[in-house]
Amino acid sequence: MAVKRKRRRPKRPFPLAFVATFAILLALVALLAYLPQFRLKKVQIYGQTSLIASDILPVVEPKGDPFFVVGLGPSADRWIGLRYGDLEEALLQRFPILDQVLVRFQFPSTIRVEVVDKPEVVTARVPEGFALLDSQANVISLREAPSAFLPVTEGLTLTGSVTVGEKLPVDETQFNLALRITAAMIAADKSLNYEHQLMLLTRQITIMEGKVRLHLVLSTGQNWRVILEDNSAMPKNVVTLSELIEQGLLENRGSGEISLGAEGIVFTEDDR
Repeated sequence: MAVKRKRRRPKRPFPLAFVATFAILLALVALLAYLPQFRLKKVQIYGQTSLIASDILPVVEPKGDPFFVVGLGPSADRWIGLRYGDLEEALLQRFPILDQVLVRFQFPSTIRVEVVDKPEVVTARVPEGFALLDSQANVISLREAPSAFLPVTEGLTLTGSVTVGEKLPVDETQFNLALRITAAMIAADKSLNYEHQLMLLTRQITIMEGKVRLHLVLSTGQNWRVILEDNSAMPKNVVTLSELIEQGLLENRGSGEISLGAEGIVFTEDDR
């Protein structure tokens, strides 16, 4: 009985096209490495941030004119975008105030840095000074002076020390009230678009039990304390407050205290 021998499949030759392509790419990379335009020599910084160039430069400034591919990645999207992932992470870790960071190669010879600060929504008075907080109560920064764009929030009960980059150890109910009153004032300013903006007139927000007190300084110099109950009507009462100011009804009364709640509007003028 004859035994059939299996024919051996001929070995496929190693694809020369692949070898040629790889060699060309390797030669191209080697050529680019010698061109000064692909050596990192300078940094350009863009964005909306309170940081200054001298803060950022020590983290990202190239040393020794490295080839631009050094430090790219490590993820695929960062390779494709010519982004330096390690530098992005280093900036985010070092500066908790940053919300968005992009560090990429820009021809010729440039590291382009784009940064955007986290939106600060509350400025709280703390033993260390003034803490700028995001909507999650994370401490963006600590400053000796308050923000020029936000009222100072007083009356928050702290349960621990304040650390930049960490959550403020504050009573959650109190902080949520601070968020709601701030959001209500911003919404009123935006929707009504009056000349006198509540966020600019309000110097201080004091968190109290079941209510909040605003300290307003009008453009004409009068001081008013405004008591608002913490309930579903608070946004509507904030709109009413804004209308009273715009119509000049507070300027005519001097200084004093207003209560907006279930009993309506109650004015109590200070003794002159």
